Amino acid sequence: MKKLILLAFTFLGLNVFAQNTWVELSAGTEFSAGIQSDGTLWTWGSNMNEQLGLGDAITRAIPTQVGTDTNWSSISCGAFHSLAIKNDGTLWAWGENSLFQLGNGNTTQLSTPTQVGTDNDWASINAGYAHNHAIKTDGTLWAWGWNLYGQIGDNSNIDLAIPTQIGTATNWEFIDSGAGHTLALKTDGTLWGWGFNANGQLGIISSTEIKEPTQIGTSLWNDISCGYEYSSGIKADGTLWSWGFNGNSQLGLGTIPQADEPTQVGTSSDWETIRSGAASNFAINSSSELFGTGFNQFGTLGDGSGVNKSSFTLITDDVDMVYVSEGGAGQGGIFGHHTFLLRNSDKTVICAAGSNYISQIGDGGSADILTFTCNVGDLDNVGLTAEQKGVNFKVYPNPASDFATIEFDGKTPAQFTLYSTSGAQVFSQEINSGQKVEFKSLELGIYFYEIMKENGELEKGKLILK
Repeated sequence: MKKLILLAFTFLGLNVFAQNTWVELSAGTEFSAGIQSDGTLWTWGSNMNEQLGLGDAITRAIPTQVGTDTNWSSISCGAFHSLAIKNDGTLWAWGENSLFQLGNGNTTQLSTPTQVGTDNDWASINAGYAHNHAIKTDGTLWAWGWNLYGQIGDNSNIDLAIPTQIGTATNWEFIDSGAGHTLALKTDGTLWGWGFNANGQLGIISSTEIKEPTQIGTSLWNDISCGYEYSSGIKADGTLWSWGFNGNSQLGLGTIPQADEPTQVGTSSDWETIRSGAASNFAINSSSELFGTGFNQFGTLGDGSGVNKSSFTLITDDVDMVYVSEGGAGQGGIFGHHTFLLRNSDKTVICAAGSNYISQIGDGGSADILTFTCNVGDLDNVGLTAEQKGVNFKVYPNPASDFATIEFDGKTPAQFTLYSTSGAQVFSQEINSGQKVEFKSLELGIYFYEIMKENGELEKGKLILK
């Protein structure tokens, strides 16, 4: 969902991508995607909504190539869906589609990349939680998907089933779609916002909802980013500003509950890039130093502490790019807290940190990573199938109601255990592959499961009961 052009990382890492380099990454809620220099597309992590585009709903613990095409140029991950552009300017989408987020005119979920319409003049894309925006080569702005809070910008609250032009302006330059709000820059540097505003995330003291692009102040801006219910930006003079919800100190303004208008962060005037995740916020200055603030309990900030930060704190220097998950929300709260970095010296390797309970980091495991580690995505092993990697399992339907069927490789029984979001064990049962398991006694909400096989292999994931 996020892309941050920053400036690289000098951690000790393994050069596991011997021939190609990563040119773009995107971090969805519980999954990830990347494009290599040869134009190939790779995905990994959760796949319950077929958001990996691999034709199935099997979780992948390492980067797995999507099809055989070698002409992918841009990728953006939403909460549970994906968008991409090819070199020929065509737009493609796949994954969850209950709110028209795939833009194909219906709500059918798609398991492989499918072209959206026939236009071939798409220049950039940005996937929000369940709404999307794109800019065409002529500078026009287009949107589709979920529109409960007016985040589409067409002056309505009606979901849009296909890409629809927003207004008539032809000078849109950059767009970022948050959970329920949207920010955009025009080529003249003016800042515009629309959508949900209950926590001041639009930076406009007005109503709680603005349904069409509205200019935010008169300042000129170089960069902006939407977090989950907050925003940050860098003005043309290099100063850093934040506004909106601050429950995890993600604004970098200490512990104030929220800021209803853009508020300057510190006094430095050498900031160059800002990118905001679910509740973790990153910025880079002109010395190529990476700073982070906000939520850090799963290691999202990558500083090794696992402790939240209330102000922008130096993480490292020499950073080229960072991509942070904007996350999604459920009855268990906000989830999806992982971050990727690329470094100038070696873009054959992905540096990663943060939450990894469903292998969204792509290192082949499921343990959270507190300090940025630069050995993620061993493409020497990419030729292996999911079965060979030991991650061939499926829990469906998911979300479920009273029952779910659990499949995994192997003929011997396995122990299936459910944990609440607080970590308490609420269910445990020995099962066989293909067995239907009853959950009638459990409350609706989000749970984390473990499948412990007889050979000691442990697989993890998330189950939603609703």
